Amino acid sequence: AYHTGVVGTAEMVFGSPVGKRWPLVSGCCTPTCATTCAGYGEAVYFGLVMPIPRVTVVSHAGFIAPITTIYIQRLSSGTFEMNIDQLNTHDVTVYFTSSDTNIATVQELVFFNSEENIPKTVTVFNVNPGTATISFRAESVGTDFGGALAVGAITVSCEQGFGLSSLLVHVPPPTTNDGIASLLITPDVAPTHDVTLTITSSDTSKVTANTTAVFPAGQTATRTVLLRHISSGRTR
Repeated sequence: AYHTGVVGTAEMVFGSPVGKRWPLVSGCCTPTCATTCAGYGEAVYFGLVMPIPRVTVVSHAGFIAPITTIYIQRLSSGTFEMNIDQLNTHDVTVYFTSSDTNIATVQELVFFNSEENIPKTVTVFNVNPGTATISFRAESVGTDFGGALAVGAITVSCEQGFGLSSLLVHVPPPTTNDGIASLLITPDVAPTHDVTLTITSSDTSKVTANTTAVFPAGQTATRTVLLRHISSGRTR
């Protein structure tokens, strides 16, 4: 059955199957029967053939997503907008699932009140580099959206980058460890070419850092960034 663009229900009716019956002969119990009995090898039906019950087909409404592919940076999150494609007669809850939670995770659900047609923002999180898809599933007491499903509606590309030993580093005063703290940086995958990473402080009056780290091609080498205390405060 194909969705014709009209939301509602329809019924499909099937007639009773028709099959051939074994011919009225007896004594067919040898291989030579194949050449002497006209009905040899034909299907045999015993008793009454029952009709197939009526099948109800529901044509659901659907969803709208202006952007179907999103790119998310390492250790970050991204968003996409979605909406239902027609005014809903009842409350609708749309659930989201990721095809691979080792790559991307997504918020659980959004909710539409009855007769609400306002786009919703959905958040997706980058877990590891790779590609995953997000599917939608709607629940509602109405047949317009109850059970509506969109598999792989959004493609999520989780970008590879650099893993950090910490997102918060405490740099001690000069009286401790000469006022120096370390931050370790490791590429997610071995780069195909040498990569030079420039490190800067947003406020060098508080913390300074060694300026570059070089990652050689074909290696997932870890590099150490030295952070030096200048004065108290926060910086990035």
